[in-house]
Amino acid sequence: MKTFFQIIAALLFTTNLVAQAPSLQGAVSTDEGIVKSYMQEMMDGFNNKDAALFVKHLADKLDFIPPNAYHATNKMEIRKMHEQLFQGPLKNSTWNNLDIQANLLSENVANVIAKGSSTDIDPETGKEISFRGIISGVFLKEGGDWKIVQLQVTSVPAE
Repeated sequence: MKTFFQIIAALLFTTNLVAQAPSLQGAVSTDEGIVKSYMQEMMDGFNNKDAALFVKHLADKLDFIPPNAYHATNKMEIRKMHEQLFQGPLKNSTWNNLDIQANLLSENVANVIAKGSSTDIDPETGKEISFRGIISGVFLKEGGDWKIVQLQVTSVPAE
């Protein structure tokens, strides 16, 4: 008789999990969509030379490593740096053909990888140059909102 009740309890538990699965999946796809849209907003900030939008979803303290291997750890430092870069060396740079993929690792941790190409004007020759790149980020959900706590931009040699 004890086995019978264990089987019934297991079936009820399993049925309950199956009934909850769509709502859990909805939460996952919603959070993945949010972090993807935040990464897209950041890239829109880059392409539009808007430093405030570029840093909007960064945590106040984070690890940011651009292709030149400079290590920044403060949101305001990154904003000021990009305000200057957008007026100078990066004024003609754009990210194109972005493929943004998000993975929810837990209810409070996600990673995002954006692959694309960047174009710029070579200051010495005036010719357009391009390279492929990967932008990887780690998001943490704090107080109900997602923030980027790690961001790395890597240049990838052309094939």
